[in-house]
Amino acid sequence: FVAIQSQRLLQGSAQGQPRQLNDSTITRQLDDDIPDGDSVVDEEEDSSQYGNDVTILDLLDNVGVVHELSAQLDDYQNRWYLRLAQWLSKERLISTTKFDHLERAFHGGGSPTLAWLNANKVYHPDDAISKLKECAVKHRRGDVMKIIDHVADDLRMSVLSLQVQHQIADLLDQTIVGASNWESFASHFGFDYSSLKMFRAERTKPGDFSPTKWLLELCRNENPSLTVNHLIRWAKKAGRNDVVKTIKVFLSKR
Repeated sequence: FVAIQSQRLLQGSAQGQPRQLNDSTITRQLDDDIPDGDSVVDEEEDSSQYGNDVTILDLLDNVGVVHELSAQLDDYQNRWYLRLAQWLSKERLISTTKFDHLERAFHGGGSPTLAWLNANKVYHPDDAISKLKECAVKHRRGDVMKIIDHVADDLRMSVLSLQVQHQIADLLDQTIVGASNWESFASHFGFDYSSLKMFRAERTKPGDFSPTKWLLELCRNENPSLTVNHLIRWAKKAGRNDVVKTIKVFLSKR
């Protein structure tokens, strides 16, 4: 039986999916092939009966479940969190299509730009996009201007989509010689040295950031009515019966 599993793993490598063939890999593969009690559920049953009346907001209210899901999916080697994010985007359950920030923050780095934009929502909720465009022109950041050029001037910055915010952060978080960065933009909007220091502290250390938790919060912001049965659907397709079981246990205790 182990020989058959080894052959299967070698075939996976030949198809462009290199996997290290060692005892732990074989053991994990064997464990995956063994049904885990009632965690193996028919996909149609999942979609119709489990979690279609429980939203992502309900899930985030349970810190223990969020922590367990993060532990299961925060695996950089296999990038389960990224697979889930891309699936949600493909299914049009969220509007974000790029996840560079998610990948970068996993290794440390965070985003001072996003910290500034979030603070701006609180302290200057009525600031319009026209002011951001004015700032981009003043500091000669045509790349930022290109991202927001199509956005209406009178739209409030506080309702700017997360996708656009992350695109701006990808540009302004970088240190480019001779180019203004997030500090210049934050100063333009009236934030002082102490505030800049606070935004700078948002840079995370490797291991301090959970991409899975970030993704769940993204879902909450973009689609608060998203139900957890969609997570079950993805987990079943991905063969992650442990994730299915975690969500089912959560649902059974409600």
